[in-house]
Amino acid sequence: MGKSVCILVVDDHVDSLRAVARLLQMNGYTVHTARTAEEAKALAAERPCDLVIGDIGLPDQDGCELMRELREAHALKGIAVTGYTERKDVKDALASGPWSTRTSWRRWKSWRASRRRAVR
Repeated sequence: MGKSVCILVVDDHVDSLRAVARLLQMNGYTVHTARTAEEAKALAAERPCDLVIGDIGLPDQDGCELMRELREAHALKGIAVTGYTERKDVKDALASGPWSTRTSWRRWKSWRASRRRAVR
């Protein structure tokens, strides 16, 4: 059996973080979680992952800036999660660093497709 894909999930909302981590683990992914940008940076340095999925509204740093830093330091691709649904907001988020953006956790098939494209 091949190596499990490792995903770093960053979200300051504990319930969302736990739910997403569990969903990913149930689907065979290795998951590391962080509630802040600082935690995410430390984890990325200690435990290399293949992908970061993160909220853009973190308490200690803009999530897109975090993804840019993780991409530069660790070659991590990122999928930004945002509650903002205006086209301009999503476009701005994409321009600032992540590989892809998602506005909802609801469509699991769509998430799987984004993850597959991101770690090719």
